[in-house]
Amino acid sequence: MQTEQESIKKILQAWQQRKGTKILFAVENGSRAWRMESADSDYDIRFVFYRPAKEYIALSPPAEVDNMAFNDKLEPCLLKDALYDFSGFDIFKYLHLLKKSNPTAIEWLLTDIVYTGIVPTELKDFAEKFFSPTALIYHYASLARKNLIIMRNRQKYTAKKYLYVYRGLANALFVQNTGRLPDICFPTTLAACRQYFGEARYDLLCRLIETKKLGQEKEEIGPQPLLDDFADNFRPAAAPVDKNGDQREKLLNAYLRKLLTGDAS
Repeated sequence: MQTEQESIKKILQAWQQRKGTKILFAVENGSRAWRMESADSDYDIRFVFYRPAKEYIALSPPAEVDNMAFNDKLEPCLLKDALYDFSGFDIFKYLHLLKKSNPTAIEWLLTDIVYTGIVPTELKDFAEKFFSPTALIYHYASLARKNLIIMRNRQKYTAKKYLYVYRGLANALFVQNTGRLPDICFPTTLAACRQYFGEARYDLLCRLIETKKLGQEKEEIGPQPLLDDFADNFRPAAAPVDKNGDQREKLLNAYLRKLLTGDAS
């Protein structure tokens, strides 16, 4: 019986052959990458692909995104029924996102669960050196606020939703206070932000992580005033001015030319 990793590789290889494209790398970016998965968590596979250079010279540009979903029998299915959720970005779209310091694009470079290919060292180094603190702080703070609003509107308070709120807050706080990229592992970033959350709040969040890992992530736990108060009052501090916009594009253009044509100039 093949493992989940082998099933994922099999699907990616078949897709690559069917599309006539090359997968640069494929990684996990979801609860498993964040180290707060439960036994029945699905697999969130994200990958970057590129085509032969000549295919980009066309009146109608090729599709930038390709999504797939498969159940536990490796049969195509709706996303809600999927064990394996795939989303692939063309290299042009991906690098545009990386240029803007899109947090999701950066996270794909940081995860340590790699299914196929190799995460390019050049891109990882680029992300760590040239990311925009402003973009990350405000994205993660906004993500936290959005999840909090959704939870309240639905009046369904669960460990999973609170952890999604606090993953955003922890990542925003980490960038804001260190000027570095947060660790993809949520418990690691959470521990690094322990002093900002306080012991009682930190302990509660650790218990919620264990609750989620036990498969009780969707059980109603009711409003958590200790968590609500901090989330409601969090406001991102002013971040450093971003001065790397032009340099980002120059470096990414050089990487793109090298990848597609072998020209490093």
